[in-house]
Amino acid sequence: MRQKSVLGILLIVIGLGVLIFPNIPYKKEENSVDMGPMHVKVEEQKKITVAPVIGGLILAGGIVLVMLGARRSP
Repeated sequence: MRQKSVLGILLIVIGLGVLIFPNIPYKKEENSVDMGPMHVKVEEQKKITVAPVIGGLILAGGIVLVMLGARRSP
């Protein structure tokens, strides 16, 4: 396979993943109390939201790259 086709397939998979799962969760751990030998840590769950437009653009770019990679060069 050509490099454009491989990159296009990768972008298609990422674009579909962003469209199906627009929220990316992650955990953040912080020290809330730090008094001498006593430490209290708080684990907070946060998420990154990716707009569906971004996923659509990534998907479209992947489709274009696959089409360009499939063309035979003269």
